[in-house]
Amino acid sequence: MRLPSLALAASIVMASGLVGTARAADGECDAFEVYTPKHGSMSTLVRLSLPEGRGAELRKFSNELNAIGYSRSQNLLYGVSTRSHVVTLDRGGTAVDRGKVRGIGDATAGAISGSTLFLRDGLKLVSLDINPASPTYLQITRTKWLSWLAHVDDWDFGSDALLYGVTSVGMVVSVDPLTGKVRVVAKPSALPFGTYGAVLMAPGRILYAIVNRSHGKSRLYRIPLTGPKNTAEVASFAPADTTDAAGCLTPPPVVE
Repeated sequence: MRLPSLALAASIVMASGLVGTARAADGECDAFEVYTPKHGSMSTLVRLSLPEGRGAELRKFSNELNAIGYSRSQNLLYGVSTRSHVVTLDRGGTAVDRGKVRGIGDATAGAISGSTLFLRDGLKLVSLDINPASPTYLQITRTKWLSWLAHVDDWDFGSDALLYGVTSVGMVVSVDPLTGKVRVVAKPSALPFGTYGAVLMAPGRILYAIVNRSHGKSRLYRIPLTGPKNTAEVASFAPADTTDAAGCLTPPPVVE
């Protein structure tokens, strides 16, 4: 999905005392999702809370943004917008168009590790430098061919440094971000065929995936990678032609 401006609501209230970091329970995740009901229509930004799948609509906007990823070190979302422009979004509501990136055609999946946004662009796995201090900032630093054409429209990193997504035939796959090697992880019987446009990896190796359209709805599935046979639908929403997600976001401080 592409978007020119967003108004995100995020605030943290801190009292005096010792401050630590909240540890999310297995399967818990706070993230952003973007969906477009029909190609060319207005897109909507949603704050998504997992595991219950509760969504809070934040605002609508005109352009589409896809292949978004969340940089924890910068506390920013990065995505590829219309005409291959890179857009950054902060949690205070500001969106910045960083300009066109050469070498990107139709990026559909994105996830960030360190200072690199890993994109799926057709059969290619593209590495985009997102380190603002780097001389190659917002330039492609590596391109690899996927070992086979896996129709994965979003992915996220697991704790093993592999990318995970769901193919259009409902297979969970992993992708090595450095080599492009694709491996089948599981074929949960609960997953229908369709386009899985939004994927998030939550603590405890719980993968969440949204299939854009299935039986008249957009459906959210919880996929425990340690027991994929326990995959289950946890929520459903209005159908969409495109979806994408990024997170899980940095948890708020703990005040003691």
